[in-house]
Amino acid sequence: MSYRRIVPIDRRSSHARKKDRKHKKEKKEKKDKKKKSKKSKKESSSDSSDGDSDGPRSAITGKKIKLKVSKSSEDKARDKNRQDLLLHLNQMYD
Repeated sequence: MSYRRIVPIDRRSSHARKKDRKHKKEKKEKKDKKKKSKKSKKESSSDSSDGDSDGPRSAITGKKIKLKVSKSSEDKARDKNRQDLLLHLNQMYD
């Protein structure tokens, strides 16, 4: 007993098959163009940076990370009050 492998027969006309292949090829070319344009945009944007390329950048957004935030006089007053409160509460606990 020999087993035959069943191969599906494409019942479309040769014209339809050629049209399908052409469509796939055009789709692939369009996708490649998109990749190239994205790549060139990334390269051009990285070349035109602020000049501070030595600073750390976010792995997610790519934005520069601020390491030091300037505090206003109100912020400093809040920090001092918070420290005083913590000292007071800790002394009450002891």
